[in-house]
Amino acid sequence: MGEQKLLLPYKSKTVIEQVVDEIRASVSGVTVVTGYDHERIVSRLGDRHLTFLRNTDFTQGMITSVRCGLSTMPDDVTGCLLALGDQPGVTASVINRLIKHFDADNAGIVYPLYNEQKGHPLIFSHRYFSEIREHYNDVGLRRLLQAHPNACHPVPVDDIRVLKDIDTPEDYQRETMRLSHR
Repeated sequence: MGEQKLLLPYKSKTVIEQVVDEIRASVSGVTVVTGYDHERIVSRLGDRHLTFLRNTDFTQGMITSVRCGLSTMPDDVTGCLLALGDQPGVTASVINRLIKHFDADNAGIVYPLYNEQKGHPLIFSHRYFSEIREHYNDVGLRRLLQAHPNACHPVPVDDIRVLKDIDTPEDYQRETMRLSHR
């Protein structure tokens, strides 16, 4: 990307502020796991009531950030919402819909499905926490879904943004163009 994508302008905020604010509209107890640019991200989000963790192994894959976040989960939680910091288009309404299905179906794993494609964020039950801590170094949580197909509850959504993240300048331009057309 050439610069810290999470701190790029998005609406009247930054990308990470948009993501965190949408999550906070749906859930309490938000933990932000960072790697690169920890201090700058914390500084930008510092006025919100959040828990911040620094994943020093972030270059070893996203699974290390998931594990870092799970390390602070209270024993009484029923599940974990995993959202990506570079998906500013994901809305609280999508998150609320996923939570509703997770709660109503006593689901093990819930994720949005747009046009038969799996998206983010996903919610997984506490019963998978130890499995995630011990396995999936090679491909991350994709393997968790493969290991438990009967526990997976895809939730159809009409919002392509559950598939869109910002990894390149072109991705960022696509997102800002979408905003200007709304």
